[in-house]
Amino acid sequence: MIEVLRPDLPAPAVATVELAPRVALPERPVIGVISNGKPLAKELLDALVAEFAERLGRAVDVEELTKPSAAYVISAEEADVMAVRAHVVISGLGD
Repeated sequence: MIEVLRPDLPAPAVATVELAPRVALPERPVIGVISNGKPLAKELLDALVAEFAERLGRAVDVEELTKPSAAYVISAEEADVMAVRAHVVISGLGD
């Protein structure tokens, strides 16, 4: 079925979603970053961490994991370690 969106009609109602519960971050949170090994991925993630720390208004610690290339997935063990050590995880790519 093809759905045609018409700008001359009112927009359909959008379903609301409930956000997952959040806990407050500690005074010095740990940010996990997973770089996929592409060019400039680390630089992009470093900039995001700096922005995150600035918005929080406090220092953060960083737990880094770099994949050998975008073609690889992280292992279950690496994911478990990151989940235990980090309060927030950013997975990114570059180019």
